[in-house]
Amino acid sequence: MIGSVTSLGAATSLGAGADDGPAATTIEARLARPAQAMLEAWTVRGVDGTVKLGAHEMPAGLVLGIGSIEFLVHAWDFAQATGQQLTAPDGLSQYVLDLAGQIITPAGRARGLFADPVEAGPDAGLLGRLIAFTGRTASPAH
Repeated sequence: MIGSVTSLGAATSLGAGADDGPAATTIEARLARPAQAMLEAWTVRGVDGTVKLGAHEMPAGLVLGIGSIEFLVHAWDFAQATGQQLTAPDGLSQYVLDLAGQIITPAGRARGLFADPVEAGPDAGLLGRLIAFTGRTASPAH
């Protein structure tokens, strides 16, 4: 997650994402610093045009959208790993699901970048549908 956030910040070409401060003592602080730098860099850069992410030139808004997917899906992962339940507003879950539909492509899945989607189930909420789309299994309450 920290590597992803740092890469997304660096894609702005503003040098954001690096953390030269003192060593953080908690995982929250270790993630918060590069995440804040990323958000500040994107605020300055804006989402017009394209940016280079790795070897690929991509629409800037789509690259920033990767951050939304990273934060919400990995928040769910963390909640699952720690025996907690994550709730997210439907509007946020729908927004991130729409972004995921643009970013997580069949070609990306074929290259092993993403797992195949799983069945969300008829009672799955929007967060559950997003989680299933990313290849994770969610309980019906999500």
